[in-house]
Amino acid sequence: MRVTLRIHWPGYQDWRFENGIDVFDHTHNANPQTLERIVQKVARLVRTFYDEMRVNGSREQDWCLDRINFDDLYLVELRQVSKGSWQPVICWSAA
Repeated sequence: MRVTLRIHWPGYQDWRFENGIDVFDHTHNANPQTLERIVQKVARLVRTFYDEMRVNGSREQDWCLDRINFDDLYLVELRQVSKGSWQPVICWSAA
């Protein structure tokens, strides 16, 4: 089973990565992925979103990715927003 990751960031177009996360490995037994592996994949996809969107500018100056350092973002939660679709809850810790 694969799930789609959706990111809604104020001032930016909604972003999604279809079937981007494998919930099970590719072995014959289809074992569940570890939480660590899922979180690593989510972090890579959030980085992809960050890199793609920060060149576009934002309609919300307080949420402009140019003003937010990626290393100051923390994954707090993964929410299942619909069947096969997850949304990360991200916290920003301004240094």
